[in-house]
Amino acid sequence: MTVFTRKSRPWRTACLVGLLGLLAAPVSAQSERELLQTARDQMETGQEAFLSQDYPGAARAFLAAYAARPFSAFLYNAGIAYEEAGQARPALEQYVEYLDAEPDASDREDVEARIGRLRLALGETGETGGETGTGGETGTGGETGTGGETGTGGETGTGGETGTGGETGTGGETG
Repeated sequence: MTVFTRKSRPWRTACLVGLLGLLAAPVSAQSERELLQTARDQMETGQEAFLSQDYPGAARAFLAAYAARPFSAFLYNAGIAYEEAGQARPALEQYVEYLDAEPDASDREDVEARIGRLRLALGETGETGGETGTGGETGTGGETGTGGETGTGGETGTGGETGTGGETGTGGETG
């Protein structure tokens, strides 16, 4: 065990680091406020862009807000904007990242349904063993396959929420 004295170099280094930390604290707090303000400004820009149907611009603004302050809702908002813009791949990526950042999201089922629809639209079935693939959280065939939370014998019985397969058709959400 090493004991540091006033004459030892590690003690001086520790004091210097501590002093620099104290001096940097006000700057850090200011930077934190600036980042929060940037996130707010970008969120407002995203909302305005979304309302004016500039969905790609809205998605970019929400992602800029997330870069400033990583609130998971910005990822969800970017996913919605990309989906509205008809950009399935980036929408899918944002939804997956949102669920990774917010594993206990109260809207998880809705987001998983969106992911399933986007994967179907892209011709994907999910990754084997992945979060939504075969053997994953929601059963065989990706997020929208059989054996999931709402499949036969599940919470809502055969056919899931609204019928066989997708939300209203074959091969979708709760088949």
